[in-house]
Amino acid sequence: MAERIEEFVIEHGDVWLKSAQAPLIGNGLKHVCGANDLLAIAYVGDLLLKVGSTESVEAHSAKLRQQCEMFDMGELQVVSFPVTPETVSELNLCRSYSGRVAHLVERLTEIGKQYPERSTSAVIPD
Repeated sequence: MAERIEEFVIEHGDVWLKSAQAPLIGNGLKHVCGANDLLAIAYVGDLLLKVGSTESVEAHSAKLRQQCEMFDMGELQVVSFPVTPETVSELNLCRSYSGRVAHLVERLTEIGKQYPERSTSAVIPD
């Protein structure tokens, strides 16, 4: 596994991007989304392109779609999912392991079956 410079963590219910290096000022946390918001990943095949809050990923999706078409990379997929310890862990694993994102929907479905009370259904636009 490649060394991560930063990772997503849940603190006080919200999702934060945590720097691996101790900052000189502050706590090294950057707010990503609230506990009741959705996280998202944009990818093509097994290539991860963007991760973060659904709002930030959607904001970049039009530009990403253009680039995918320009370079004939395939269809951009954007998957949104709720904040749970398991989905945040999967998000970090997708960032760490090349190709893992290609099986994201399957993994989110497994998480949803394992923890149905946490409402972990993936949101996949048509």
